[in-house]
Amino acid sequence: MKKLLLLIVLLFSVNSYSQSVINTFAAQIGLWNTNTHEYDWKPTVKTSITFTIQNGYMFSTDKNNSVYEVVSLESTNGTEGVWSATDEVGDDCSIILKYSDYEPNILAIVYDNFCVRYYFE
Repeated sequence: MKKLLLLIVLLFSVNSYSQSVINTFAAQIGLWNTNTHEYDWKPTVKTSITFTIQNGYMFSTDKNNSVYEVVSLESTNGTEGVWSATDEVGDDCSIILKYSDYEPNILAIVYDNFCVRYYFE
């Protein structure tokens, strides 16, 4: 897992012709609750959305064909990486990748008041 996260870190940060593909099988939307300071998560739904990471961008096959420009690596700890990014309409967001040996891996796109987390193997 650590080698995979290192590869993803390098793909986001190095301007090269390499690419990585993440195929998701489920997604979940969380709305930020200002009272509890936690996300209120909606039910998980099945998906088949693909994310392609290439040359500092992440391209999605979601219904909007979302594109995220990765601005900088914010933190990494071996099984989790956090990047600041900008989406295709210029809104700031964060991209979080979490790898686990025991649970599905998670790719999360986080905005100020909501989050979408995608599950992949």
